[in-house]
Amino acid sequence: MNSKTESPPSALTFCRIEAGEREEELLQSIREILHEGASHNAEFFDAALWNWQYKNLPTHQSAVYVCLDDGKISGYYHVPFYEGIIRGEKKKFGVVQDVAVSKRLRGGGVFNQLASFATEDLLKSGIDFLYTFPNDKSIHTFLKYNGYSTVHTFDTFILPVKTSLLIQSKVKLFGLEKIIGAAADLFFKRSFALKKDEQISVNKNFDDATVGLFEKFSSRFPVHRARTKNYLQWRYVEKPTVNHVIVSLKAGTQTIAAAVFRTDVILNVNSLLLMDFAFEEEAQLAKLIHYVRMHSKEIFAEQAAMIFTAFCCNDFLKTKRYGFIRIPKKFNPRNLNLLARTAEVKTEDTEELFKKENWFATPGDWDVF
Repeated sequence: MNSKTESPPSALTFCRIEAGEREEELLQSIREILHEGASHNAEFFDAALWNWQYKNLPTHQSAVYVCLDDGKISGYYHVPFYEGIIRGEKKKFGVVQDVAVSKRLRGGGVFNQLASFATEDLLKSGIDFLYTFPNDKSIHTFLKYNGYSTVHTFDTFILPVKTSLLIQSKVKLFGLEKIIGAAADLFFKRSFALKKDEQISVNKNFDDATVGLFEKFSSRFPVHRARTKNYLQWRYVEKPTVNHVIVSLKAGTQTIAAAVFRTDVILNVNSLLLMDFAFEEEAQLAKLIHYVRMHSKEIFAEQAAMIFTAFCCNDFLKTKRYGFIRIPKKFNPRNLNLLARTAEVKTEDTEELFKKENWFATPGDWDVF
């Protein structure tokens, strides 16, 4: 272990654990705390998922901090490291995720102590940039005590696929929802016919042309996680427990739009989650998404009620003509609040890194999805 910080008269100790150290105990603690909080990931969490996240990621580097209560792991704070891009230069990004303390320790400032210890150690470790997506319970700690600033609350949208299923999830109308839903489905339908030289492909892996499009698209933005082939394969192909689908639109031999989807239950209905995307022109991605909307049952072998997405991207869905409905923050059950901080004190030179228009971030940046 690294050096420990003790805070008598309590028996709490905060430390960073190294690879292979106390992993079984850590995993058991994570399981217990996830179930205490009825987490979205509680039923899916296992050793394979943890290894994928923190050992097998492209950099093979992460930092794991724990809170020990009388020697027992009772809190954790995970920070995987990724290759990021800032103004065209490669940087070391740390993404704070999988953070929690045991229920019995909540309310006494323990999470604040753990977060402060971790942040101080990270800033000494050669990290260039940190960002995170805290929930309502932890956001105060990051903003007030750990030097983070708010970049943006992700723009969140839904595109109805089968509206009757959305209605049924909220109210029983004794069959009337099918009539209302059918009318709504026609309203949200958009005509995006494929041109003679255009074709849609559905794949489980990334080809070089699709990777190139992702790299080209993300390079429009001064701040983003590098979308290399190794990263995309790891994030969307190798993840255990989840099957992602890569949909591409080609014009001749050129890939002009691509998107990554997965199925999930969102707002109590079966949904398609748009995880990541890239395009030459916005209308090309809209055409791809509406193709998926029309053929969703065929592609995913189940009926989806809607397509759901959230992101920080100044180039997409800034017009209403594509049929998406924006979810206001006050009606969103889990806003994705993107916070960030640099390794150094915020200056005029780094101010642009905290402007939402300079960022490209998607649900793929958040560990829960």
